[in-house]
Amino acid sequence: MTDALVELHQLTVNFDDRPVVDHVDLRVQRGDIITIIGPNGAGKTTLIKAILGIQPVSDGTLTIAPRLTIGYVPQHLTLETTLPLSVKRFMLLSGRSHQECVEALTKTGVEHLLDASVHRLSGGEKQRLLLARALARRPDLLVLDEPAQGVDINGQASLYELIR
Repeated sequence: MTDALVELHQLTVNFDDRPVVDHVDLRVQRGDIITIIGPNGAGKTTLIKAILGIQPVSDGTLTIAPRLTIGYVPQHLTLETTLPLSVKRFMLLSGRSHQECVEALTKTGVEHLLDASVHRLSGGEKQRLLLARALARRPDLLVLDEPAQGVDINGQASLYELIR
């Protein structure tokens, strides 16, 4: 693996002996912007989770660059509603310093929500928070799984501009 951050060769992920991701080849290099498209149920999220090490690979190879830092924005985040959790505490759970967290929240335009409850955020605010948490890691690779999920059209435009 030369300069690649991530390289897949014939990667397959099975659920109950049924291939959900079947023989995928992919190479991601620094500076690449890659979009994975397909219909619902095509295995896009499963592929992402395999790359992140969340989903076991059934066959093929997955090679990750040494010491690669990945920032991940999931499709949606489910948190226990009875657990009181502020934006500040959610960010600090990432293991980053308070200053790093505030800087990331500022980059995504939600620093004013530091003391707000994560449970009371709008869809757009929550996606910006998740992006801030991913950026706080200063990732070599940023993985976004449907980052505009649950965000209105104006919020989507704003979010994609921010990602750009």
